[in-house]
Amino acid sequence: MVTLKASYMVKPDKETPTGLIYLSEFDQFNTITHAPTVYFYQPSGELTLNAIIHTLEDSLGKALIIFYPFAGRLQWIARGRLQINCNSMGAQFLEAESEAKIDDFGDFCPSSKTRALIPSVDYLGLGISHALADGECAAHFISEWARIARCEKLENLPFLDRTILQLEDPLPKTSFDHSDFKPPPLLIGHSNNTDERNKKTDVAML
Repeated sequence: MVTLKASYMVKPDKETPTGLIYLSEFDQFNTITHAPTVYFYQPSGELTLNAIIHTLEDSLGKALIIFYPFAGRLQWIARGRLQINCNSMGAQFLEAESEAKIDDFGDFCPSSKTRALIPSVDYLGLGISHALADGECAAHFISEWARIARCEKLENLPFLDRTILQLEDPLPKTSFDHSDFKPPPLLIGHSNNTDERNKKTDVAML
């Protein structure tokens, strides 16, 4: 059982670059999903819960200066594509607690017990849109965020220049007939996919 205690919108501590970031063709696949992950750490006993929450929230604001696209918002544009609007609106930070022990959940294969870790809101832990970051990029963000929280020097700064991946505008007409370049078929009796997009989606890694 997880109890949600508070929700915060954490923004970058300093002013960050604004504008639109182009997403490559690779970033346009599997975009209507978030990749939720949960990270567990043994308590050291040196810090109180309030101190830990304050450290995480404060360091997240600093991390979002470096990873400023993570504080932006995804936008739909023409031809069903996505781009990132770097507007510094912030990242949602949830504070929750549970009396359960890590050992109670075994190897964390998807089950009714592990689902109990997820509160009534979207996710617990880290949830990043797959259009914004893949698994390696998300792990990079977590690693650098942890270094900031420990007051350590950053090891690898993100490379955010997308120029080399950007196609001409307007996009050239597709000349290769392939299923990946076509929108998915609509359900029988539907004229658009709005209902499907609004449905709740669960992601599991086995």
